[in-house]
Formats: sequence, structure tokens, C-alpha cells
Amino acid sequence: MNLVEFFRIAASHFKTMLLAGIALASVVFYFTRNEQSEYSSHTLVNTGLVSGYNIESSGGAKVDYAYTNNEIENLISLATSYETREELAMRLLARYIILREPNPELITLEGWEELKKPEVHNVRKLVAVEGDTLATYNKIMALRNERKENDLQKLLYSKHPFFGVEQMESIQVLREGKSDMLRFKYTSIDPAVCRQTLLFLTDIFVKKQRQMKEVQSTDVLAFFEKATKEAQSQLNGREDGLLAFMVNNKIINYYEQTRFIAAKKEDLDELYFKELMNLSGADSSMHRLEREMGKHINLPELNTRLVQKRQELSEVSSRIAKMEVFTFDSSASNSAALDYLRRNADLLKNDIKSTTNASFAVKRTPEGVEMKDMLSQWLNQVIGIEQSVARLGVLKQRKVEFDAIYSKFAPWGSRLKRMEREIDVAERAYLENLHSYNQARLHQYSMMMSANLKVVDPPFMPLKPAASKRKMLIVMALLAGLVLVLAGAVALELMDNTLKTQARAAEVTGLQVVGAFPKFPATSKKSEKLDFGFIQARSVGQLLQHTKLDLRELGLGHQSTKRVVVASTRSGEGKSYLTRRCVEELRAAGERVAYISPANTEEPSHADDRVYSINHRFFELQSEAELLADAAFDPNEYSFVYLEIPGLLTGPYPVDLVGQYDLTLLFARANRVWNEADAKALATFSKGLKNTPRLSVNALNPTALESSLGELPKRRSQLRSWAKQVVLFDFSGKKGV
Repeated sequence: MNLVEFFRIAASHFKTMLLAGIALASVVFYFTRNEQSEYSSHTLVNTGLVSGYNIESSGGAKVDYAYTNNEIENLISLATSYETREELAMRLLARYIILREPNPELITLEGWEELKKPEVHNVRKLVAVEGDTLATYNKIMALRNERKENDLQKLLYSKHPFFGVEQMESIQVLREGKSDMLRFKYTSIDPAVCRQTLLFLTDIFVKKQRQMKEVQSTDVLAFFEKATKEAQSQLNGREDGLLAFMVNNKIINYYEQTRFIAAKKEDLDELYFKELMNLSGADSSMHRLEREMGKHINLPELNTRLVQKRQELSEVSSRIAKMEVFTFDSSASNSAALDYLRRNADLLKNDIKSTTNASFAVKRTPEGVEMKDMLSQWLNQVIGIEQSVARLGVLKQRKVEFDAIYSKFAPWGSRLKRMEREIDVAERAYLENLHSYNQARLHQYSMMMSANLKVVDPPFMPLKPAASKRKMLIVMALLAGLVLVLAGAVALELMDNTLKTQARAAEVTGLQVVGAFPKFPATSKKSEKLDFGFIQARSVGQLLQHTKLDLRELGLGHQSTKRVVVASTRSGEGKSYLTRRCVEELRAAGERVAYISPANTEEPSHADDRVYSINHRFFELQSEAELLADAAFDPNEYSFVYLEIPGLLTGPYPVDLVGQYDLTLLFARANRVWNEADAKALATFSKGLKNTPRLSVNALNPTALESSLGELPKRRSQLRSWAKQVVLFDFSGKKGV
């Protein structure tokens, strides 16, 4: 479909389009006759998502626009959510339901009339608590939650201009450009109610945003707080266990104590081995001296006298050894006691020497050594042995005690290591949870700062109503009617499966189109604009011209008699009328033409017009003479012989006779559908012909003939002629005849 065809469709349906547009415009005009004035207000809220500062902000941090866009979308969804609109409607109802008289700041006189309506009055009797908005709101909440439907629910969930949840859907929340600000817009029939609605909405919105941020951060904060307390409890338990272990075992510093014990044990072992060496040396020296003095001194008697002194010396030496080995206190009292014992030991040694000197006379050994000196040496060895034996006894006891201390300290080390390792793990877990807890608190404070939305531009009281949309709606309804009818007409044209045009007829039938004829109008008024007589004459002339050219192309132009079969797949295709016009045109040109048609067609009006009857032998006929039952008929006496046969789908035809004809013309109406039966009938018919049939299309829309006849001679207005030139981009200024 081209532009010319589109505009022709629009022109042909213009009256219907105009009627539909006027009808729709009238409907809109009627239903908007009582339209109320509307007032609009808006408020601007700063979210601070981009320009705001919080604890976690840093000077060089980049703005995450994806996060910002997501947050703004969340805020818009929160402000326009059903729950928000529901709470807004209930808070407005609680505020206005307790009013007893109009308040210019809350509602105008016109809006007060809306509160007097029965649906509002019935709800007032159910929930209103005079002077107490909160109590009224609580009653509204309780009544709204009832399962049984009541007047309050009907009012809230309706399109009431003040309190209807559905009315709140008209609230618009838009992002202000690419900033982090949101603009709230609302339209109402009352300017004061419009402003109050926006005030309530921003208050609800800010509170819900803060609550949402608190819930988001509180859960995380509670988790880390609990984890921190549990980690601290575990750490305290481990430390208390270590403290109890060290108190019970009297451990001050395990590692220093073990180092000190090990050093002392080494000193004790060294002292012990030295005493063993001293004892062994003294014992050996004593026995040697005894052997040398045995002949000159009565040693057993001397030993008997010295036993008591030796025992006393041994006891004093043991006490001195104990104090030296076991005592780590260097106080003045301990030093004095040790000095006292040492003086007693010296006194006992002197007594032993005095007793020994008094027991023998001065003599010399055979070697010349004085016996007194040898006895003194022997006595010293005896004293040394007693002292060494006493010290060794003490040292052995001390070694036993050191072994006991080692047996206790050895397992304590691994146990202390394990306890210290558990404390270290518990401490690190505690510190990690404490750090996460502090971060969560920081994030919570940051989110609370960011959730502190600011109203930059409070809602104002609209003084003038918004421009009415009534005129625009009427115009849109008018245009909608025009467009709908035009769209329907175009759709019908596109869905039209009829032959419609010469090109489509050729495509559907597969035949060459040699003739095209217009559909004559039903009224003479339409024919006044178009010269149908001229068009028909031109169409007949073109058909005859194509017929002669096709005969010449088939090599039959030299024949004295040209025989043409006129056929159609169905009856009523106009072949009889158009064939008569062609025959008349040929006769007018001086040709002798025989026109043979079935008996049920129009009565013959010329001597060369012949009719035939259809009987049971009709399809077996071989010649025109047999067909007409006239042996004198000779087709060679004529220049053209036109044979019209019945419709291919409605009756038989003489196959052998038709096969002798030179050319076949098939007529078809353009305003019908070419179906499978037509195609099969044509295919069967073509099998018995010399040449492929030629197609002539009848009942075409006159405009479709421009493809074969050129621009039609039609009376057009100057505007229509100019419009056609614009559509076709033809500005030559020439008009067709």
C-alpha cells in the first residue's frame, strides 16, 4: 500500500471517520460536564545519598552511581508502596474525622461538603474520638483489621477524593534530574487537603526510611554484640582457669621458677660430687695415717674418747649444711644463726684437738716425723669425714626433694602451654568480634545519619486550580474516533483477499492480464465526477488491441477468421456484457463478427448473434454447425468468431470444439476471492487449449485502472489536486485528461 492508496482509503471513509470522532467527543463532553477543579502541590526531599556526609565518608571516595540509583529506586518504591498509601489514608482520616467545623489550613468550604457525605458520616460515628487524633487512629486500625467488611474498609479502599487508597495512587514520586533529591507531587480537588496530604506523606516516608535503616543495621549489630559477649565469656573462663591452676599449684612465674630450680639443681649436683670427692680423699688419708700411727698410739681408746665430740660436731655440721643448702633467705637473723653454729663447730674442733693432745706423749716416727703432727693430720681427716658425711646426708635429702619438684613441674609445662594457647585463641576471637562489633556500630551510626532525610521545599498551598484537561480529552476523543475508523479501514484493506487489482489478479491466477474494466457506481451522483463511458470505451479498446497483438504473437494474424473463446470459472463475471461491447466495437470498425452464446443469455440483437442450447451431447460437439444445429453456418465467412461458454464450475463445455479455437479470454470479477476450486477448474480447462488463456478483470475500483489507463479524467478540487501532487512528488503542473 502506497501513500496514494492510503489517502484514497481515508477519503472514502472520511464521513464515517468524522461521525465516529464526533460521537466519541460527545461522549467525553457529556461525562466531563461536572468535572471538578483540581489543585496540585509538590515538595522536595533531599536524600543525601550523593551530596550528604556521614561517618564512613572519605574525601577522595568516588560516588557509586549504581548504588545511588538503586537506593533512590528503593526510596521511590517505599514512598509509593501500598502500605505507605494505606497508612497515609488512615492518618488523614483520623485527622479530618474529628473536625467539627472547617479550618482554612486543613480544608476549604467546598471540601467540607465532601466530609458531610453519608459514607464519611457513618465512619465518623464508628471511630471518631473528639479531640484525640491518636485514639481515633487506633480505632481506625482496629476496625480496618476486622475480617468482616465494614463502612470504614469500604471508605478506605475506594476512590474517595480525600481518604481512598486508590486515590493515593495518583501520588507521583520522581527523581529531580540526576540529583539525590526526590520530588513528591499530588493533585486533589481541595488545595488544603492537597497540602496536608503531602505533609503527612513526607512524615510517614521519613519515619519508614529511618525504621528500615535501623532494622537493617540492628540485626547485624545484635549478631556481633552477642558474638563479642560470648567470646569475652570464653576468654574470661580460660583466664580464670589459668589463674586457679597457678594459685592451686603456687606458681608465680613458671618459666622463671623452672629456670631457677634447674640452676639450683645443677649447683646441688656439683656440690654433692665435690663432697663425695672430699669424703673419699679424707677417708683415704685417715686410713693411711692410722696405719702409720697404729704402732705408737692406742687409737681405739682415743676414738672412744672422741665419739661424743664427733657426734656433736656431726650434728652441728648437719645443721650448718641444711642452713646453707635449704635456706634462701639472707636476712640478718639467719646469718646470725649460721655464724653461731660455725662458732660452735670451731669450739668442738678445738675440744677434739685438746683431748687428742692430752692423750699421747710427743714421739717421733722412724722417719723422723713427730707423732703429734701426724695425729693432728689424722684428727683433721676424721673431722673432715664427719663433716662430709653430714653434708652428703643433707645433699641426698635435697636431691630427693628436687626430684619430687621436677616430677610436678614437668607436666605443668605442657598444661600451661595448652591453657595459654587456648587463651590466645579466645583472645584473638574476642578482639576480632570486638572489631566487627565496633564496625557494625560505626555503620549503624553512619546509616542513621544518611537516613536523616531533609525536606528542602515544603509543600505549598495551591491558590489556583490546575488547567483543565477537558478540552484536550475532547480533542483526543475526536482524533481517536478518526484514527480508529481509519485503522479499521486500512486493516480491512490489508486483509482483503479478493483479486482487487490487475497485479494481484495476475499473481493469484498466474495468467496475463489483457483487459481491465471498472465497476460502475450505483448512483448517478458518483458518476458525475468520473466519465465512466470514456473509461469503458478505453478499456474495450485496450482489450481488443491486446487480443489482436496476442493473435499476431501466436502467428495467427494472417488468418482470415480468428476464433476466440470467452469463458469464466463462475457465472455473473460480466463476460456476456463485455463480450457484446467488444463485438459491437469490432462491427463498428467494419469487421464481420459472429457472436455465439448460450440460450439463457440476452436475446440476439444482431443477425450475426447466434444462441445455442445445452443438452446431454453438449460436451461432445466438434463444430459450430453441430453446436447451433445449423449445417449452413460457416465460420470462415466471418473475421472473428466469439464463442461464449458457461461457467467452468457451473456447467459442461464442448472440450473438442474449444480446443480448436485460437485464443481464450477468461473473465473474472475483481471484488471476489479466487479460491482453490477456481484454480483447479482453470487448470483442467487449460489442458484442452492451444494456448494459455488471457485474463480480463472486471468490476475494478476505478482508481485501480490508473496502472493501465493512466490518470483518470476526474473532476478534482484544487486542494485535492495539489495534495496528490505532493504525495506523488509530481510538480510538473500537468493534469491528466
